[in-house]
Amino acid sequence: MDANASSIMNIYDPKTETWEKLSLKELLSVSSYTLVRNIVYFLDKDLTGRLGVFDPEKNS
Repeated sequence: MDANASSIMNIYDPKTETWEKLSLKELLSVSSYTLVRNIVYFLDKDLTGRLGVFDPEKNS
């Protein structure tokens, strides 16, 4: 496991101009990510080829 893995994701809400700290169900180590229509798509650094999807509104 990567020493930089985290179970916390910080999400910025531009409407309220605030940051929210969300707890994740598992540790995550991201090598690359992008945001499309409020959904975060990311590549898992520890599992090559794994594409993750995170919906901050559902916290999942």
